Amino acid sequence: MNKTFIFGLAFATLAFTGCKEDEEPAVVDGTSYPTDRLEVSPLPSVLVQKTTGAWCQFCPNGGEAMLVAKAVYGERIVPFVLRTNDPLTTPTSQILEDNFPASGVPNFYINNEDAGQSIEGPIEFELLRENKIGVAHAVTKTDSAYLVDVKVQVFKTMQGEEFFVQTYLMVDEVEARNFGQGANLTQVSTVPTVNRGTDVSTWARNAAFVDGEPLVKPGDTYVHYSAVHGRSINAPEWGLNLNEINPFGNEYIEGDILGSRFTPIRMWLPIADISPIQPLSWGVATIIWQVRPGDTGNDTFYDFVNGYYSVIK
Repeated sequence: MNKTFIFGLAFATLAFTGCKEDEEPAVVDGTSYPTDRLEVSPLPSVLVQKTTGAWCQFCPNGGEAMLVAKAVYGERIVPFVLRTNDPLTTPTSQILEDNFPASGVPNFYINNEDAGQSIEGPIEFELLRENKIGVAHAVTKTDSAYLVDVKVQVFKTMQGEEFFVQTYLMVDEVEARNFGQGANLTQVSTVPTVNRGTDVSTWARNAAFVDGEPLVKPGDTYVHYSAVHGRSINAPEWGLNLNEINPFGNEYIEGDILGSRFTPIRMWLPIADISPIQPLSWGVATIIWQVRPGDTGNDTFYDFVNGYYSVIK
């Protein structure tokens, strides 16, 4: 990477839009299918998962780290934020938090390892890992739901593996302001980069430097990004079992594609109204999970394998 991290005394959260905006899906007209034009990257994506909360006085530190990571790595990472005990907390985020426990906040997991607040090295390491299986998606909006057509491509022949694919609705951007009716998302802060404010939180000084330039400046509105909101309603908690979609079960052959017209994978995400909170944008994250090796019985945990993030137009 040519770009470098330059962190100040503290960190905060506003994000560079490094993830893809959804392209118009192919029209289903008998000769095309929504995933026909999708390209699945042969490169691995890295899950950058942050646990945070609007009540946390030091959480602008993690926010700035995430902001820089998004600017530096762009589409190579899947930003994935679990909100705790604030108006953006949901049952889905709590399920994920149980799978990725944090001893405090802010806290990061990079893929499946607890990285604390030091994320650059772990991201660089995970970018070099072997990519066994990749994923992409196309999103179509209806009156009541986002229809997410998923495409999975196998990059390594494997036997005896079991994968799950799940799709999540994300609050991609929402200002850190007091929306009223108990929905106060102003960011508590005792770090010098962020002023909480009464109605809206703002940056207090230049922060989140990339190549010597700040991504945010004094007076910019502080924004919460990439918060997990909900999951697909037509799949179990951790998603559809790909072994049940794959014609060959748990045998995966390099070059195989799932999610075509012959092996469709369509996920349903209900359109959410979280009034009085008014998000600036929504996103969709699709993740391939795998049961953590050695886990049995009721204490089953899941590991990140690969993922894809896009912003809904």
